[in-house]
Formats: sequence, structure tokens, C-alpha cells
Amino acid sequence: MYQILQTQGIIINEDERGESDRVLTVFTENFGKIRLYAKGLRKIKSKLAGRLSLFNHANIYFIRGKKREIITDVYTLNGFINTKQNLDSVKIAFYVSNLIDNLVAASECDKKLWVAIFWIFENIERGVIDNENNVFLRLFEIKMLEYLGYLPDFSKNNPFYFNPRILQILQIISSQPRRASRLALAENDLRELKSATDLMLNMVY
Repeated sequence: MYQILQTQGIIINEDERGESDRVLTVFTENFGKIRLYAKGLRKIKSKLAGRLSLFNHANIYFIRGKKREIITDVYTLNGFINTKQNLDSVKIAFYVSNLIDNLVAASECDKKLWVAIFWIFENIERGVIDNENNVFLRLFEIKMLEYLGYLPDFSKNNPFYFNPRILQILQIISSQPRRASRLALAENDLRELKSATDLMLNMVY
């Protein structure tokens, strides 16, 4: 007899399988990043279709079969409606989802990562993160790199030869994240900061 497992998670990717099925990549609170098989999800009469939309935050029930993990039931906790109704927010949500999918290994449970991922989607939904140069988006990238062990110690070295101002901003954001919202950053600072995190991310994947 199969054991039914439960967790909350955010759907970050989806792939079609066969005529009516779909495989969902979900970052979950209790199991990290997992791939779940949703049988018949693409059928018109599927009761789970609306609950398993991309970017949904949901309470998911599933069983572990011999070859795959299969969803049995779902309850939507937050459909992030505002995000889905704004094209810029959708682009940011796709970027964040792809970043998570590329950086995080499957079945790597990490409570700090879950908190950071839930935080970023909530702030996209609230309109706090409204463009690709947003400082909170940089904060999320930096925290992802830190939690996964890829972030340099900026207090000891400058491995990428960033200019002194950008290096100082990186030091503040990485060591004192609550100060990120109080930094007085010009548009040029934000562009250079994005170039800096892009460089670090490109070294990882």
C-alpha cells in the first residue's frame, strides 16, 4: 500500500507527457525540488487543472510509485493572480523559476531556500519587484548563491574585480540583507549590480 505524502510547494516548471498528462517541477517546503506526475491534467474535465497552474502555491498530496511520484490531490493556497495578470511580473516569475530549476538539485530539502523562494514570489505578487533591475531580485540571487555554497566572501577578496562601490553594495546585501531596501542606489548602480550577479550566476550554470 502506498503512503500518501503531503507538502506545500510552488510550481516552477511544467512539461507535457503523452496525450493528457503533465510533469510538474515543484519546489516544496519538505522535499526540496521534486518532479510530480499529474495524470490527465490536460483533460478538459480534470478537477486538478486550475489548481496546478504554473507559479501556484499549493498544498499537494502525492504517492511515490515505482517509477514516479504521482499527485493525488491539491489545494491552492495562493494562485498569485496579480503576477499572472501583469506581463512584466510574469517575465520575472519565469526568470526566478528558471533560476531555481537550474541552480537547485532535485530532492535537496533546505528550509532557508524554501523561505527565500516563497518570499520572492510573494514580493512579485505584491508588485515590490517590478523590473529586472530591482534590488530585491539581486538580493534573492545573492541569497540563492549563498545557501547553495557558491557565493564568494566579499569581505576577504574581490574575485571578479568588481568596482569598489559595487563590491561594497554586494558586501552589504550579502551580510545585512535587511539594509537592501534602505540603500540609495542610482539606476547605474542597479545595472552594474545586475551585471555582477549575472557574472556570478554564469559561473555556476
